[in-house]
Amino acid sequence: MRTTSRRLLTLAVALATTTGLMLAAGAGAQAATPGSATCSGGSIQAPATLPPGSYKNVQIAGFCGLDPSVAISGNVTVNPGAALQLSGSAIGGNLSVGTGAILFAYGAHVGGNVSATGAHALYMFFSQVGKNVTFQGGGSGRNCTDPDPSTSFGNDTMVKDSHIAGNVTFTGWAGCWFGLLRNTVGGNMTVSNMYANPLNINFPGTPDQTDQGLDSTEIGANMVGGVLSCSGNTPAAQFGDSGAAPNTARKAVGECAALV
Repeated sequence: MRTTSRRLLTLAVALATTTGLMLAAGAGAQAATPGSATCSGGSIQAPATLPPGSYKNVQIAGFCGLDPSVAISGNVTVNPGAALQLSGSAIGGNLSVGTGAILFAYGAHVGGNVSATGAHALYMFFSQVGKNVTFQGGGSGRNCTDPDPSTSFGNDTMVKDSHIAGNVTFTGWAGCWFGLLRNTVGGNMTVSNMYANPLNINFPGTPDQTDQGLDSTEIGANMVGGVLSCSGNTPAAQFGDSGAAPNTARKAVGECAALV
Protein backbone atom coordinates (compact mmCIF):
# COMPACT_ATOMS: atom_id res chain seq x y z
CA MET A 1 0.00 0.00 0.00
CA ARG A 2 1.13 3.54 -0.58
CA THR A 3 1.96 4.16 3.06
CA THR A 4 2.63 7.87 2.69
CA SER A 5 -0.64 8.76 4.38
CA ARG A 6 0.74 12.21 5.01
CA ARG A 7 0.96 12.78 1.27
CA LEU A 8 -2.58 11.62 0.56
CA LEU A 9 -3.88 13.64 3.49
CA THR A 10 -2.09 16.69 2.12
CA LEU A 11 -3.62 16.05 -1.28
CA ALA A 12 -7.08 15.64 0.23
CA VAL A 13 -6.76 18.89 2.16
CA ALA A 14 -5.48 20.65 -0.93
CA LEU A 15 -8.37 19.23 -2.94
CA ALA A 16 -10.96 20.38 -0.41
CA THR A 17 -9.35 23.79 -0.07
CA THR A 18 -8.96 24.44 -3.76
CA THR A 19 -12.46 23.15 -4.49
CA GLY A 20 -13.72 25.76 -2.06
CA LEU A 21 -11.67 28.38 -3.84
CA MET A 22 -13.08 27.25 -7.18
CA LEU A 23 -16.64 27.43 -5.93
CA ALA A 24 -16.01 30.84 -4.46
CA ALA A 25 -14.48 32.04 -7.70
CA GLY A 26 -17.34 30.56 -9.69
CA ALA A 27 -19.93 32.25 -7.50
CA GLY A 28 -18.70 35.63 -8.64
CA ALA A 29 -18.45 34.77 -12.34
CA GLN A 30 -21.08 34.68 -15.03
CA ALA A 31 -22.09 31.30 -16.40
CA ALA A 32 -20.16 30.41 -19.51
CA THR A 33 -21.82 29.82 -22.84
CA PRO A 34 -21.20 26.52 -24.63
CA GLY A 35 -18.00 26.41 -26.63
CA SER A 36 -14.32 25.65 -26.32
CA ALA A 37 -12.09 27.14 -23.65
CA THR A 38 -8.51 27.12 -22.33
CA CYS A 39 -7.62 27.08 -18.65
CA SER A 40 -4.16 28.52 -17.96
CA GLY A 41 -2.09 29.82 -15.05
CA GLY A 42 -2.58 28.66 -11.47
CA SER A 43 -0.56 26.58 -8.99
CA ILE A 44 -1.08 23.62 -6.65
CA GLN A 45 -1.99 26.05 -3.86
CA ALA A 46 -4.29 28.16 -6.04
CA PRO A 47 -5.36 26.42 -9.27
CA ALA A 48 -6.86 28.36 -12.12
CA THR A 49 -10.42 27.46 -13.10
CA LEU A 50 -13.21 28.23 -15.56
CA PRO A 51 -16.46 30.12 -14.95
CA PRO A 52 -19.39 27.82 -14.14
CA GLY A 53 -21.25 26.61 -17.19
CA SER A 54 -21.25 24.16 -20.08
CA TYR A 55 -18.34 23.73 -22.45
CA LYS A 56 -17.70 21.64 -25.52
CA ASN A 57 -13.93 21.08 -25.46
CA VAL A 58 -11.41 22.28 -22.87
CA GLN A 59 -7.65 22.63 -23.08
CA ILE A 60 -5.53 22.69 -19.91
CA ALA A 61 -2.44 24.86 -20.32
CA GLY A 62 -1.48 25.51 -16.68
CA PHE A 63 -2.47 24.15 -13.28
CA CYS A 64 -6.26 23.95 -13.46
CA GLY A 65 -8.97 22.70 -11.12
CA LEU A 66 -12.47 21.78 -12.31
CA ASP A 67 -15.43 21.06 -10.04
CA PRO A 68 -19.07 20.05 -10.73
CA SER A 69 -20.00 23.62 -11.70
CA VAL A 70 -18.16 23.04 -14.98
CA ALA A 71 -19.76 20.54 -17.38
CA ILE A 72 -17.85 19.43 -20.48
CA SER A 73 -19.70 17.62 -23.24
CA GLY A 74 -16.66 16.98 -25.42
CA ASN A 75 -12.97 16.34 -24.83
CA VAL A 76 -10.37 17.61 -22.36
CA THR A 77 -6.70 17.86 -23.34
CA VAL A 78 -4.01 18.36 -20.70
CA ASN A 79 -1.07 19.97 -22.47
CA PRO A 80 2.51 18.77 -21.92
CA GLY A 81 3.77 19.89 -18.52
CA ALA A 82 0.33 21.03 -17.32
CA ALA A 83 -1.75 19.63 -14.46
CA LEU A 84 -5.46 19.00 -14.01
CA GLN A 85 -7.30 18.46 -10.74
CA LEU A 86 -10.83 17.07 -11.16
CA SER A 87 -13.21 17.12 -8.22
CA GLY A 88 -16.56 15.53 -9.04
CA SER A 89 -16.33 16.80 -12.60
CA ALA A 90 -18.08 15.28 -15.63
CA ILE A 91 -16.45 14.98 -19.07
CA GLY A 92 -18.61 13.59 -21.84
CA GLY A 93 -15.82 12.70 -24.24
CA ASN A 94 -12.16 11.74 -23.90
CA LEU A 95 -9.50 12.93 -21.48
CA SER A 96 -5.93 12.95 -22.82
CA VAL A 97 -2.84 13.75 -20.76
CA GLY A 98 0.35 14.95 -22.45
CA THR A 99 4.05 14.44 -21.83
CA GLY A 100 5.16 15.48 -18.36
CA ALA A 101 1.60 16.35 -17.32
CA ILE A 102 -0.23 15.30 -14.12
CA LEU A 103 -3.84 14.24 -13.60
CA PHE A 104 -5.50 14.08 -10.18
CA ALA A 105 -9.12 12.88 -10.31
CA TYR A 106 -11.45 12.32 -7.36
CA GLY A 107 -15.06 11.38 -7.98
CA ALA A 108 -14.76 12.27 -11.65
CA HIS A 109 -16.78 10.86 -14.56
CA VAL A 110 -15.26 10.49 -18.03
CA GLY A 111 -17.62 9.19 -20.70
CA GLY A 112 -14.88 8.20 -23.15
CA ASN A 113 -11.23 7.18 -22.83
CA VAL A 114 -8.55 8.35 -20.43
CA SER A 115 -5.21 8.20 -22.24
CA ALA A 116 -1.74 9.36 -21.25
CA THR A 117 1.47 9.25 -23.27
CA GLY A 118 4.66 10.16 -21.44
CA ALA A 119 2.71 11.73 -18.56
CA HIS A 120 4.42 12.42 -15.25
CA ALA A 121 1.85 10.99 -12.84
CA LEU A 122 -1.76 9.89 -12.45
CA TYR A 123 -3.88 9.81 -9.28
CA MET A 124 -7.43 8.50 -9.75
CA PHE A 125 -9.84 7.76 -6.91
CA PHE A 126 -13.55 6.86 -6.82
CA SER A 127 -13.97 7.76 -10.49
CA GLN A 128 -15.80 6.30 -13.50
CA VAL A 129 -14.49 5.87 -17.03
CA GLY A 130 -16.88 4.85 -19.81
CA LYS A 131 -14.26 3.29 -22.07
CA ASN A 132 -10.54 2.56 -21.61
CA VAL A 133 -7.68 3.79 -19.41
CA THR A 134 -4.32 3.71 -21.22
CA PHE A 135 -1.03 4.95 -19.76
CA GLN A 136 2.14 4.59 -21.82
CA GLY A 137 5.67 5.62 -20.78
CA GLY A 138 6.49 8.69 -18.76
CA GLY A 139 7.11 9.17 -15.06
CA SER A 140 9.88 10.96 -13.18
CA GLY A 141 12.49 8.32 -14.03
CA ARG A 142 14.26 5.38 -12.46
CA ASN A 143 16.01 7.54 -9.86
CA CYS A 144 12.73 8.91 -8.54
CA THR A 145 12.55 10.36 -5.03
CA ASP A 146 9.40 11.76 -3.45
CA PRO A 147 9.14 15.56 -3.33
CA ASP A 148 7.59 17.68 -0.60
CA PRO A 149 3.85 16.78 -0.69
CA SER A 150 2.91 20.37 0.13
CA THR A 151 4.40 21.60 -3.13
CA SER A 152 3.80 18.72 -5.52
CA PHE A 153 1.31 15.97 -6.26
CA GLY A 154 4.29 13.64 -6.28
CA ASN A 155 5.85 11.11 -8.61
CA ASP A 156 3.41 8.21 -8.30
CA THR A 157 0.74 6.62 -10.46
CA MET A 158 -2.31 4.87 -9.04
CA VAL A 159 -5.96 4.02 -9.68
CA LYS A 160 -8.08 3.09 -6.66
CA ASP A 161 -11.75 2.38 -6.02
CA SER A 162 -12.77 3.25 -9.58
CA HIS A 163 -14.94 1.73 -12.31
CA ILE A 164 -13.56 1.38 -15.86
CA ALA A 165 -15.95 -0.09 -18.42
CA GLY A 166 -13.28 -1.07 -20.94
CA ASN A 167 -9.62 -2.09 -20.70
CA VAL A 168 -6.92 -0.84 -18.35
CA THR A 169 -3.35 -0.73 -19.68
CA PHE A 170 -0.24 0.59 -17.93
CA THR A 171 3.13 0.09 -19.59
CA GLY A 172 6.63 1.55 -19.51
CA TRP A 173 6.23 4.11 -16.70
CA ALA A 174 9.08 4.74 -14.21
CA GLY A 175 8.67 6.61 -10.93
CA CYS A 176 8.31 6.22 -7.17
CA TRP A 177 5.21 4.05 -6.63
CA PHE A 178 2.51 2.37 -8.70
CA GLY A 179 -0.65 0.49 -7.73
CA LEU A 180 -4.11 -0.62 -8.89
CA LEU A 181 -6.41 -1.39 -5.96
CA ARG A 182 -10.13 -2.20 -5.57
CA ASN A 183 -11.15 -1.32 -9.12
CA THR A 184 -13.89 -2.81 -11.29
CA VAL A 185 -12.75 -3.32 -14.89
CA GLY A 186 -15.07 -4.54 -17.63
CA GLY A 187 -12.34 -5.66 -20.02
CA ASN A 188 -8.68 -6.65 -19.60
CA MET A 189 -6.13 -5.27 -17.15
CA THR A 190 -2.54 -5.23 -18.41
CA VAL A 191 0.48 -4.06 -16.38
CA SER A 192 3.89 -4.38 -18.03
CA ASN A 193 7.39 -2.94 -17.69
CA MET A 194 6.47 -0.60 -14.83
CA TYR A 195 9.39 0.48 -12.64
CA ALA A 196 9.58 1.90 -9.10
CA ASN A 197 12.94 3.03 -7.74
CA PRO A 198 13.88 0.42 -5.08
CA LEU A 199 16.06 3.03 -3.34
CA ASN A 200 13.21 5.51 -2.89
CA ILE A 201 12.82 6.02 0.87
CA ASN A 202 10.02 8.12 2.29
CA PHE A 203 10.64 10.25 5.36
CA PRO A 204 14.23 8.99 5.95
CA GLY A 205 15.40 9.06 9.56
CA THR A 206 11.88 9.30 10.98
CA PRO A 207 9.53 6.68 12.49
CA ASP A 208 7.60 6.78 9.19
CA GLN A 209 10.62 5.77 7.10
CA THR A 210 9.50 3.36 4.36
CA ASP A 211 11.33 1.75 1.43
CA GLN A 212 8.52 2.61 -0.96
CA GLY A 213 10.18 1.36 -4.10
CA LEU A 214 10.16 -2.24 -2.83
CA ASP A 215 6.47 -1.93 -1.95
CA SER A 216 5.31 -0.88 -5.42
CA THR A 217 3.31 -2.60 -8.16
CA GLU A 218 0.50 -3.46 -5.77
CA ILE A 219 -2.33 -5.16 -7.68
CA GLY A 220 -5.13 -6.22 -5.39
CA ALA A 221 -8.89 -6.56 -4.91
CA ASN A 222 -9.61 -5.73 -8.55
CA MET A 223 -12.59 -7.29 -10.33
CA VAL A 224 -11.51 -7.85 -13.94
CA GLY A 225 -14.00 -9.06 -16.52
CA GLY A 226 -11.31 -10.21 -18.93
CA VAL A 227 -7.64 -11.20 -18.62
CA LEU A 228 -5.38 -9.89 -15.85
CA SER A 229 -1.84 -9.85 -17.24
CA CYS A 230 1.33 -8.61 -15.50
CA SER A 231 4.91 -8.90 -16.82
CA GLY A 232 8.36 -7.31 -16.67
CA ASN A 233 7.59 -5.08 -13.67
CA THR A 234 10.08 -3.89 -11.03
CA PRO A 235 9.20 -4.97 -8.43
CA ALA A 236 7.01 -7.79 -9.71
CA ALA A 237 3.27 -7.41 -9.17
CA GLN A 238 2.33 -8.15 -5.56
CA PHE A 239 -0.17 -7.51 -2.79
CA GLY A 240 2.56 -5.79 -0.77
CA ASP A 241 1.28 -4.43 2.52
CA SER A 242 -2.03 -3.29 1.01
CA GLY A 243 -4.05 -5.90 2.88
CA ALA A 244 -6.12 -6.20 -0.29
CA ALA A 245 -8.12 -9.29 -1.14
CA PRO A 246 -7.10 -11.38 -4.17
CA ASN A 247 -8.10 -10.15 -7.59
CA THR A 248 -10.86 -11.83 -9.58
CA ALA A 249 -10.51 -12.26 -13.33
CA ARG A 250 -11.64 -14.54 -16.14
CA LYS A 251 -7.95 -15.49 -16.45
CA ALA A 252 -4.75 -14.29 -14.77
CA VAL A 253 -1.29 -14.70 -16.33
CA GLY A 254 2.32 -13.78 -15.69
CA GLU A 255 3.16 -12.13 -12.38
CA CYS A 256 -0.54 -11.79 -11.60
CA ALA A 257 -1.26 -15.51 -11.87
CA ALA A 258 -0.53 -15.80 -8.14
CA LEU A 259 -2.67 -12.77 -7.24
CA VAL A 260 -6.09 -14.35 -7.74
